[in-house]
Amino acid sequence: QGDGFVAHAPKVFTIDMAMAIHDMTQLYIEYGVSKQRLEALAAIEMPVVQKWQQMMEIFFTTQLHVVAGFGYSPDEHGLMSYIKDFSQFLEKLDNDEHQIVMKVTRRETWRSLVATTFKVSVDDIPEMTIVDARNHMHKVTSKMQSPDILMLIQKQVSRIVYPENKDQETAMKHQALQDIIVNSVYLGDSPNSIVEQAKCGSGAEGYAKFQCALGDFEGDPLIGEYTMSAMNKMFEAGGLEGAGIMQQGQQPRLTP
Repeated sequence: QGDGFVAHAPKVFTIDMAMAIHDMTQLYIEYGVSKQRLEALAAIEMPVVQKWQQMMEIFFTTQLHVVAGFGYSPDEHGLMSYIKDFSQFLEKLDNDEHQIVMKVTRRETWRSLVATTFKVSVDDIPEMTIVDARNHMHKVTSKMQSPDILMLIQKQVSRIVYPENKDQETAMKHQALQDIIVNSVYLGDSPNSIVEQAKCGSGAEGYAKFQCALGDFEGDPLIGEYTMSAMNKMFEAGGLEGAGIMQQGQQPRLTP
């Protein structure tokens, strides 16, 4: 800029900053242009995975706009720097009250985001206990490693080959893998699908409710262990490199 000023990210990340960023993000999602974009997305018929990905793009764009006001660069690098600072801040947070407040705030943002996109009422999202969540994810990850699913991955994912563009090949494999995870693992075998067993309903709405309910337990080490083991086997079946690219293969989640 003309005056030589250069913004920079906070040197010390505080609870007040964390709450302000989450409150502002929630404000845009519930009342701002982000809400308008989510409502427009909700009105379009498209596959569940594609809609979920576009929902997350809207979320990240919103969050990027907010964190830029706190000195982070207005690009992917700035967003990743914020996520790193926030994650380190959470690890050091030793006040139980603050931890509860942050968990509730993130939960509200996540549910508003998903409920708007998939036209579900927040009141209709079932409550899960940690035991419920672990049991449901054990079913999910067991099915992910079942012979039928691994064979499907081998047929539909490992055969995608673009020698002239390896990045495109990897992206298409991940897309195909996510399609299988959502449509064959979570939603497959209706009316006895995993999301229906969890009393979340069926189809896109059922998947959305299931992810919202499960989101309360993001970071649980046992669920993480289940997921890591299953994803490694799916990557192997799909001809993808293992856990090093797990983030791309995981189901999208609310990033702090």
